[in-house]
Amino acid sequence: KTEAAAFSSKQSSLKMPNEILKIDLDSGEILTDKKTKDAVASMAVSGEFLAVFFKPETADRHCELLSIDTESFDVKDKLTTENTNGVVVGNPYSQGTFLFAGDKQIEIFDGSKPVPSAKFANAEDAVPSNAIFLGDSGTFCVVYSVRGAYVFRDGKTRKIVEKAEFGLDYERSSQKLMAGEFKDNRHVIFSVPSLEESDAFSVNSIKPKTGNNLIFCASARSNGEYLFGDSFGNVFKCFKSGRKWKKQIIFEPMK
Repeated sequence: KTEAAAFSSKQSSLKMPNEILKIDLDSGEILTDKKTKDAVASMAVSGEFLAVFFKPETADRHCELLSIDTESFDVKDKLTTENTNGVVVGNPYSQGTFLFAGDKQIEIFDGSKPVPSAKFANAEDAVPSNAIFLGDSGTFCVVYSVRGAYVFRDGKTRKIVEKAEFGLDYERSSQKLMAGEFKDNRHVIFSVPSLEESDAFSVNSIKPKTGNNLIFCASARSNGEYLFGDSFGNVFKCFKSGRKWKKQIIFEPMK
């Protein structure tokens, strides 16, 4: 059985509450749902629990970072954070570990312990927009939109992209890190751990034309295919054929 966790925000006109959902991807059945007072701002799976960051609608209430059991959706612990905004990212190579790349600092949580096991200063005076672990070594990459993408390793930071955008992915088997640039939706592929640029392609310059605003990206396979989604409703993949990069539409919005 393949399951996924998702969240939905309140829509008053449709009488839909804030919810966290567990979905059976084979049948489409909702297995578990939990209504929440506040909207989920960011969420990640980390071993046997979800790390969920809630941001209240009103300024008189505090943000919360909770660990929630993946089976029952019961709250396991309230986690201590200094951040009031940011993104939560699970570590698929170390079960139970996740990072909270926030507006104040970057916090690493280990297991269900309520306090961070490590803290790092942000590389930019900005709220991170995306982050990803690069294998099981404790190395990770953080994106600050339109500012830069940085790799954090052994207590040091290295800027790999000047004006970064949302796109970020790591393919473990090939040890390739992909980071997106703001201009022309150019995506640069780096070899890990050297961080040398090994290839690059511009989503905007490859036909057929798709939307400029990318909202999703992931490596589709270990052979160098990348999957994207844009705000127009297109889902497509980019891949290299010979020396040229190509684009194939998988889904497109109804005309």
